[in-house]
Amino acid sequence: MGKLIRYVDNKTGCWSRINLQNGDPIWISVAQTGVVIKRSRLGFMGAKLYNETNAYNAAKTAQALDAQISRYLTPSEMTNLVLCAFTHVALECKSAAQLSVRLNKALDDEGTSGLISDENRKKARIREQIVSEYGNYIEHHPSVGEIHDVSELPYPKEEILDAISLEIVREKNEQRVEAMKACAIWLADFQENIGPKPLTMLGISTSEMIAEVTSNDGDLKNLAAKIAGNPDREKYESLRKVADEELVNIQSKLMAAEELRRQMPEVKKCQILG
Repeated sequence: MGKLIRYVDNKTGCWSRINLQNGDPIWISVAQTGVVIKRSRLGFMGAKLYNETNAYNAAKTAQALDAQISRYLTPSEMTNLVLCAFTHVALECKSAAQLSVRLNKALDDEGTSGLISDENRKKARIREQIVSEYGNYIEHHPSVGEIHDVSELPYPKEEILDAISLEIVREKNEQRVEAMKACAIWLADFQENIGPKPLTMLGISTSEMIAEVTSNDGDLKNLAAKIAGNPDREKYESLRKVADEELVNIQSKLMAAEELRRQMPEVKKCQILG
């Protein structure tokens, strides 16, 4: 493997300097005008191995290279996707000649691998619909401390969690990620064989309790009696344990989705998730 000598990936510049396995020095420069790769230590002189002055074509080449990469060798602080792809490939090459061949035939080898398939686009639209309908349901049916029947959900619970997890991976907006995570946590409060009336620790729903508390003293006595005589307390406590265990699994899946979101290159997200 080659060695990354230095790189800059910020507002002041976007470039990297690599020594290939045979010692060839490589300079990679990424700009809005395209990508230039030279056999050079400082970038001023040296033979050009790759010179693409069309930014779109350079991005397509990076996309094609990304499709060939299973695990990046570049540091996590290097975030420019084009720079990452070209730098990684340079680190894999033994010589400047090998690097030149690989870069200049990347698009020839791409085929359809860099395109989003119609099937993946369709799956993305379905996930978006699932997440949207579930989010709308939670917004209008908050279940604070309640356990509801799973049949109330607009889609199967596992299907909703899978859709949320995959949407988190490809989502760029941090606030939307947090909103999806919050909605996913509610899934633990939906269990089998509950029936039309939700289970609560006190035997009375949140809306009923609010109505009772804001009424007269006589109704407050009725509220106390309802709570004391709750016939579903044991069932609620048993299912609450099940829900709490499920919540741990949900949180683990969300954490895995967030980690994948950080690690997976944007080009690959686009390819796989639409």
